[in-house]
This record gives sequence, C-alpha cells and structure tokens, in this order.
Amino acid sequence: MKCFNHSDSDANGSCQGCGKGLCGLCVSRFENPLCEPCLTKNNSGVAKQLYLGLAITAAIFISVSVFLFPMASEHGNPGQAFFMGALMAGTYWGWKFLTDYFPSLTAGTSSVWLIYLLLKFVGAYFIGLIVGPYQIYKMVKEINKINKVKSQLSQGKI
Repeated sequence: MKCFNHSDSDANGSCQGCGKGLCGLCVSRFENPLCEPCLTKNNSGVAKQLYLGLAITAAIFISVSVFLFPMASEHGNPGQAFFMGALMAGTYWGWKFLTDYFPSLTAGTSSVWLIYLLLKFVGAYFIGLIVGPYQIYKMVKEINKINKVKSQLSQGKI
C-alpha cells in the first residue's frame, strides 16, 4: 500500500479516521496518525463543541447580567449585575463537573429530588467558581491551537 499524501512512498501506518495508508513522515506529523482531511474534519467537530460551550457560558452571563441590572442600578451599583453574571456563568461548568464525576439520583420522592437539585445547584455554583475560569481558559487555548493547525495546513507548513 502507498501513502495517501506521497504516492511514491510505501505506507508504514494508516489514518485512524479513514484507514488510508500513511508513510513514516505522515504518521509522525500529528499526535494521532490522521490524514489531512480527517484531521480537518476532527478539528472542526472539536471546535464546534468548544464554541458551543463558550456560547452557553456567554448566554448565562448575559442573561443573569440583564436580569439583575435594573435591581443593581436601583441600588447604585450596576457593576454588581455583571459580577453576578460572571459568577453564575461558572455554574454551568460546575454542573457539568458534578454530572460527570458524581452519580445522579435515580429514585426518590419529589421532595428528595427538589433537595437533590437544590444541593447540586449550590455545589455547582461553588465548584463553578474554580472550574469555570479554568474551562474557559482551556477552551480558548484549544481553539487557538486548532486555528493554528488549520492555518499551518493551508500554508503547507506541516
């Protein structure tokens, strides 16, 4: 089998996305052996997920800020609405953290569910204060990395 990118070279491995043959140079180009079309497709899907997470965070921030702005302005501190919006935006990431790392409640009465959701929300708020900024930083860093690889591929640098 010959390399997908270099028809004069024998394949030493294969693309993990589509199975096309890759020579030694192409296998070592990226962390996972992928041909350019599969890498581009994979990065595009990852970028969409990252942008979605950022959009949800921004929507929570804007919603809470707009909701609290009239009350905060009335008390002479409109900046407090934006501060609370930023604090609540992290709650999304705290909720995801709790959902990923702790089991969900599977049975119980309505009052048990209400207490569970209330405790989970409070926990998500406090965990989100730490996890939220880290997740945002990590997503922006990953988006920049994806854009850099995309640019380098289009310029033929990698």
